[in-house]
Amino acid sequence: MQSHSQTAPASMLRPSMAIRRLYVRAGKSLVRTRTFHTLLFFLLLSIHALRRRSIPAIQRSEHRLSTCRFFSVSAARFMKGLGSNVEIQCQIYVCQRNRAARPVPHGTRVTKSPWLGAWLYFANVLKIQGFFDDSEMLYQWLAGKSAVRSIALRGLGDLLALQAVWAHEFNSYHVEGIAINSLKHLPRFAQTKTWHDRSFSEAISVLTDAVHVEQDNADGWWLLAYLHTQAGNWQHALDADRKYSALCVSTFEERFSNAARIFPINRAAGVSLYETALESWSGWWRVVDAEITTVADLGARNDTSYCQVNEPSTQSVKACVVRDGEIIPVLSELHFDASYVVEYEYAEILPRYGMILANRQYLIADSAHMKACHLPLFTDVVRAVSDNRALIACRAAMPYVSSGCIYIGHNQNYYHWLLDEVPRLSLVIDSDRHKDAPILVDVNAAQWQIELLHRLGIEHSRLRAVDFSEPLGVNSLIVPSRLSTAMVAHPDAVLFMRDRLVPNAKTLKAKAGKRLYLKRSEGSPRSMLNEGRVLEKFNRAGFSFVDTGRMTLDEQIELLSDAEVIAGPGGAAFTNALFAPRDAKIIMLSSTNVTCHTFTSISAALGQQSWIINGISYPRTHPHWIWSACDFEVAEQDIDLCFNHVL
Repeated sequence: MQSHSQTAPASMLRPSMAIRRLYVRAGKSLVRTRTFHTLLFFLLLSIHALRRRSIPAIQRSEHRLSTCRFFSVSAARFMKGLGSNVEIQCQIYVCQRNRAARPVPHGTRVTKSPWLGAWLYFANVLKIQGFFDDSEMLYQWLAGKSAVRSIALRGLGDLLALQAVWAHEFNSYHVEGIAINSLKHLPRFAQTKTWHDRSFSEAISVLTDAVHVEQDNADGWWLLAYLHTQAGNWQHALDADRKYSALCVSTFEERFSNAARIFPINRAAGVSLYETALESWSGWWRVVDAEITTVADLGARNDTSYCQVNEPSTQSVKACVVRDGEIIPVLSELHFDASYVVEYEYAEILPRYGMILANRQYLIADSAHMKACHLPLFTDVVRAVSDNRALIACRAAMPYVSSGCIYIGHNQNYYHWLLDEVPRLSLVIDSDRHKDAPILVDVNAAQWQIELLHRLGIEHSRLRAVDFSEPLGVNSLIVPSRLSTAMVAHPDAVLFMRDRLVPNAKTLKAKAGKRLYLKRSEGSPRSMLNEGRVLEKFNRAGFSFVDTGRMTLDEQIELLSDAEVIAGPGGAAFTNALFAPRDAKIIMLSSTNVTCHTFTSISAALGQQSWIINGISYPRTHPHWIWSACDFEVAEQDIDLCFNHVL
């Protein structure tokens, strides 16, 4: 009888290998499903929530939460989509928000260490959710594992880069007394390092290690080039950019980035490279090497007609910040530049927020509505900035037929229109020279914005609707200077608008017991996580709940004109403190991460008492602090403490 002992194993091997391949394919498909992601997230969340209470660094952080509270907050945010887009086999780098190329997958790298790959995924989710200390701790632990060291270092470097950029931006406003870091006034945070303390050098060190460990990974070089650019290390940025370019197919994005990084080192070469990258659009796009200057300097050179109206001024702002059962008195001195009216021989109004390019070669620094660190962010035709030079790339300006027009800005936000833009008219509204000059307004301006101009006595026949979405060139452009800027209100702007809109403002008196809670409109990018309990407390304290976003301007003025206390989450609705009595009291609920004197500066100009109840911040991570919407949670004991002093 013939034996089959030698052929049976071979015949059995073929189907077993096929079945194994089938299982592998099925496993890969399962890993990509939403269900698997959700199950894995909740498994890792349960494990981490139980052990994080024993980690000293986390217990010293702002997110020192109970096990149940951490689990519920993170789970709720995940189910709302925050972090649910993270892939198990590919890191999401928050600093690469605007990068066209997709990050390099690392699935095959962690095949032999799936558990480490799972924790990489979870660290990435926590970073997206704003649990920075938890994410950092996990990445540092994973960086000690050789199988995933380079991936963990890139993830950690991305996190530290984000925090360093935030710290740089925040400090630009903090040193001017505009932004508040209440954590540094609390005993338990006195010796704790928060994101406010991050430096570019920390993140650069980690990312440098990452590219040394894995030199052929494009993501590491991209992150390092980005970070050196943010830090102003132009040659290092260019070196990293070249390494990145050698690993990737060149795109328009990368060619533009390369030109922008060369510009601070060699302006002529940077301009030439940008023009080459724009070659297919030549004729209707242009590149300008502009000098960044102020109107005063330009006027001193007789390059424009300049007339100073008011001297520089200051405003003291006092507020009480409540956090962790303590009252923190905050005193800031805000400084405002001299106001003026300028007439340019020729000027271009640049897109988005109306910076001025004068005489085709001067970018006017004081035409920006934010600090210099945010110049390219809010005027995106500015591609690079180095010292007093700017690389501008945009379409050729559309010529406007009329000359001698007035431009006051075109921001559609309620606060910015009322206190940044319209008050600029105060510098020309009573001038015989400018009384009949046409005023440029956005073709997309809301009806309430036009009605506000009418209330100030501006006849409709003077308005000229134009499209500000592209550069607009105007001869003999008249531009009153910004009064309010950099997220704080100028006292002259506050008083001008109050006198014009509330004629009986001097006689307003608070009505005892009239307490208003200004609800935030639906769809806000920021939410208060314990809003239900907070609203219940304010309801028991006798507050009426209103949504001013659904009211006309007259209705808002009437409602606020005798308010005793105005409260609510920070937002544009607090601009309405403008219409309240001087003896009104303001209570603003805010995330610790984004507390600024935007609305307290209004109250300070009117002599109103300001209170800020700070809550735990849960950022919705964005590469820039200024745009990082934060969910938050205020402590009920802090509300009680505030009520004891205010009501």
